Amino acid sequence: MSFDPFAGDGQVFPLRGDRKPIVLQGDGVEHPSKARGRRRVLTRYADITHLATTTHAVWIGTKQSVYVIGRGMFAQTGGPEYLVQALTRRIAEQPGGREQLARMAAIDRVGLGGQPLRATWALFAICIAVFLAQLWGGPDIEAVANFTPAFFYDGDVWRVITANFVHAAPGFPLHLTLNMLALLVLGALVERPLGAVRTVAIMGVSGVTAMLASALAGGFPVVGASGVIFGLVGAAVWIEFTWARRLPAWWRYPRRSLLFLLILNGILGFVVPVISGSAHLGGFLGGLGVAALIARPSSPFRVAPRWVSAVAVLVAVLTVAAVGSAVVELTRPGEYAARQAARLATLPGVSPAQLNDTAWYIAISPQASRAMMEAALVLAERAVTATDRADPNVLDTLAEVQFALGWTAEALRSIDEAIAIAPDEPYFREQRRRFTGERDADDRPASPLPPWLRAPPPAPRPAPVDEEPGIRV
Repeated sequence: MSFDPFAGDGQVFPLRGDRKPIVLQGDGVEHPSKARGRRRVLTRYADITHLATTTHAVWIGTKQSVYVIGRGMFAQTGGPEYLVQALTRRIAEQPGGREQLARMAAIDRVGLGGQPLRATWALFAICIAVFLAQLWGGPDIEAVANFTPAFFYDGDVWRVITANFVHAAPGFPLHLTLNMLALLVLGALVERPLGAVRTVAIMGVSGVTAMLASALAGGFPVVGASGVIFGLVGAAVWIEFTWARRLPAWWRYPRRSLLFLLILNGILGFVVPVISGSAHLGGFLGGLGVAALIARPSSPFRVAPRWVSAVAVLVAVLTVAAVGSAVVELTRPGEYAARQAARLATLPGVSPAQLNDTAWYIAISPQASRAMMEAALVLAERAVTATDRADPNVLDTLAEVQFALGWTAEALRSIDEAIAIAPDEPYFREQRRRFTGERDADDRPASPLPPWLRAPPPAPRPAPVDEEPGIRV
């Protein structure tokens, strides 16, 4: 196909398939808004802040967003380069176009002067190292490092930092994988323009604000780097809305997509029970606030003020101190898990749900020692008292602990209370059969699903009506 990239006022750049072409009009260029989808936008030449081509795409940075058009979408070989040439020519013809092109050339030089993502890769390496320690050291690593508000208020201040490095379910590392992928993407968006020092300050503050926000909300222990990641989201939003005109196009993320992901993940954090929405919100606000202080529109790229450098050094020092404190606590004489469980049973402000869950996980653990079981008994008894012996699941936990300790008569009394409260739940009756020996002691029935996972009961079907009025059969 012959193609003249400079022919006529309404230049057309055909795209593959049935997509409408890119069209250069008198005052702007009409193009797809993203690689997938059919929505099109008209970008005024005066609004273009940067143009670039890479091996995979053409990038069009604007005052409002950035648009990425895949190289494979073009019908002609060299289509991205022809498009950039044509757009550059059109911009030069506009009033103030020469100055606009000079600013774009300066942005090109900024993009070529990129530095390694030291802060991003450092946090990545720390999380991976801690994850390997979790695999080697077992659940005690997560137990000593997670952010549990009751332990934090009782003096375990290191948890506000170490909780950002540990991740749930090391045997199935989905939590770690998702967080690390998000870290690499968002870390690049923030660290490229701000540099490592300011990024460390954002990470450190957002990690702390995430955990403090979860403490204010109460609830269960929190783990994971998602608070820091949401802090990076906050910083990325600030950078996109204040520094967009100064950024190379490939340093940016499409604005609509960035806001959509933020809103979606924010909603999920308050809808899905296993996600700490308060920690995500706290991290986001912390990152946004720090970025607003240290990344003003007039501030230079990567050059951090002395006080910001001091904050970054403080973050590094406190991180080392926090990890050291956790190691010291973990290596104290005696079994850590048993000490922790016994301590939790004595702390104020612990919810019955947390008491119950901690006791349950100890009770069903094949590695639980006698000391851990005795601590679990105290936890379960306190949870039963706090719920006025009215929650069958909490009574079941107490029965499970009593049975594990060899107290069969007490276990039967506790499970009978649970059955009396929930007579239609077969799980509790199967537990009783297990305690009486009718079912193998190791054959624990599957626990009933929590209410938020249960399917709604089917609607009752109307009874058939006989031909005579008022008679149901």
